[in-house]
Amino acid sequence: MTELIPHTLHLIWFQGWHQLPQQYQQSVDNWHQLHPDWDIQLWDQYSIESLLGEWREVYSMCYHMISRCDVGRLAILDKLGGVYADVDTDCFQPLDNLLYAVQQSGNTGFLAQGTVPLLSLIPGHRRLLQTLNIPSVSNCGMGFTARHPFLQQLRQQIHANMTSWLSDMVHMSKALEVVWTTGPVAVAMALKKSPQGVKILPLDCWQSRQVVGGPTKDDYLQLASQGTAYCAHWGASSWYQSAGGLWWLVLVVVLLIVGKSILFK
Repeated sequence: MTELIPHTLHLIWFQGWHQLPQQYQQSVDNWHQLHPDWDIQLWDQYSIESLLGEWREVYSMCYHMISRCDVGRLAILDKLGGVYADVDTDCFQPLDNLLYAVQQSGNTGFLAQGTVPLLSLIPGHRRLLQTLNIPSVSNCGMGFTARHPFLQQLRQQIHANMTSWLSDMVHMSKALEVVWTTGPVAVAMALKKSPQGVKILPLDCWQSRQVVGGPTKDDYLQLASQGTAYCAHWGASSWYQSAGGLWWLVLVVVLLIVGKSILFK
């Protein structure tokens, strides 16, 4: 029988939970209320750094706090298994049935659908990704069994992206550097190489970013009442709001189009 993802939820506030902004506390409380029988673990910089193990090399190569958060969540899932969600994620119903559905589909991991920040604001961006045959995935919501092969592939992909010939170019923008080295682009590249055992959740199941023309919060509440929607991540994403302006978005599109043949083999 396919292994079940552990009923453990991992949440991260890198600066320490005593510094969690009040605006996110309600979401954290809601996770506890909906999952009284789950093991909910709250992580910060120091607890993450205590278990990095083989992830320590790529962690030490990160220039930005958000990149270290990206690597930290992967190290946690690799070591312990379970579900990770960003703290600005609304949960509408317990995830027990979702994990069971993933298991019944023959998978031992899942990823929320998504895209890179700001690209999601462009109407038709998902069609662009589909045309380029690039997985539309996110690292804001995911679940895996411990030592999942995809996570091993992703660790290697992050290292490759950090040391590739493109690394100097992406340093021009914090936002571009993050999504390329540890964020959605790296996740998509790893998934193209190691898709086995990973289920990409339908968009109406776990929304990873509110997009132009996409479902609203009210839409998701209605879907939740029907038993379809589990979570929605509204993407506060304060880490990139002052990360170099909108000009880097052009670089993302160019990177996706020009680099597709060599990056997403």
